[in-house]
Amino acid sequence: MSIDFYNTHADDFYQSTVNIDVSPLLRRFIPYLPASAHILDAGCGSGRDSKTFIDQGFQVTAIDASEELGKRAEIRLKQFITNTNLSIKETWITSDLRPDRKKEQWLNVILVKNND
Repeated sequence: MSIDFYNTHADDFYQSTVNIDVSPLLRRFIPYLPASAHILDAGCGSGRDSKTFIDQGFQVTAIDASEELGKRAEIRLKQFITNTNLSIKETWITSDLRPDRKKEQWLNVILVKNND
């Protein structure tokens, strides 16, 4: 689906995704995060996942290519949403989140969603 699609159908997309319970998916890796974890939610959509992380005390930077979805997520999250069109063809992200492997890093988790 294109960015134009999400801009045009932002209300429908927001309503159909905002209340989905994602906690079973997130429980798999949240225990590995330090209390001060910083999460990049790339493709934040309705802000659903970002809100879950924020409610658990994590710092979240949320971005979305759809300006209209970003506006709705800003209202939900009460924070600025960066509107950017990332073109990610293939990405390998590796990180060791185990506490004994601490190192300086800006982000602890990069959450990327692709609806293509």
